[in-house]
Amino acid sequence: MTIRRWLAAAVCVAFTLSNARAADMAGEWALDTEHFRAQMEEMMSAQMGDVPEAMKPQMRQMMDGILAQLEARMGGTVVFDDDGTAVLTRPDGETAEARWEDQGDTILLIPEGEDAQTMEGRVEGDALTFELESPETDMVMEMIWRRR
Repeated sequence: MTIRRWLAAAVCVAFTLSNARAADMAGEWALDTEHFRAQMEEMMSAQMGDVPEAMKPQMRQMMDGILAQLEARMGGTVVFDDDGTAVLTRPDGETAEARWEDQGDTILLIPEGEDAQTMEGRVEGDALTFELESPETDMVMEMIWRRR
């Protein structure tokens, strides 16, 4: 096989694989709430390190309430369409729209709105992982979405 034919074949395969990844994103994905809860509990435990023992039960109760609110706000499902649009539906039924772009092993999720920030997610099989940094703790939290 000549170098030109090999290069042409490689380009075709790369193009096909790139399109396959984008097509593979289409469908409904749900937040892995077990992983989310474990990550949040780890962050909360780290913050409770300096709290006096007598105050820990109250702090734990408060943090459990915050965690429940976060799960309700951050959870839900996201539907990626082949046309590059996505719709997030939260557990309370509220929706948010976004666009998405295939970047190979990652995608860019571009939410609508002036203050919205573009996020990059890593695609590994049926898992889509976004890493979020907490400005208060400098900890990185992984939000994993799984294909339904």
